[in-house]
Amino acid sequence: MKRRESVEMSGSLNMDDIGFQAEQPEQVLSQMDLKMMQYISERLSLLKEKGQEQIGFFSIVEGETKESKLKAFQELLSLEAKGVISMQQEEPFGDIIIIQKEEL
Repeated sequence: MKRRESVEMSGSLNMDDIGFQAEQPEQVLSQMDLKMMQYISERLSLLKEKGQEQIGFFSIVEGETKESKLKAFQELLSLEAKGVISMQQEEPFGDIIIIQKEEL
């Protein structure tokens, strides 16, 4: 049986390096966190041009595989835990509204 070894992610940035104030300063953004933040920011910019201020999870993962949807949800949970976004869901199994806490 192979032993799993922990590997530190290279390329991680501290939130202060990109102008964010973390609720927990020791939190670090991974490359995947940064990619998700950029994607959300770009989508929100497009929606704001149309007069909308929020984005739903369903619209982010529309047409994706189950695995991609799960990974996207995990990344959103990571960003919420780090204080970058907040999420709201009004009813079980309903869309999850993503709210940007800071300008990305």
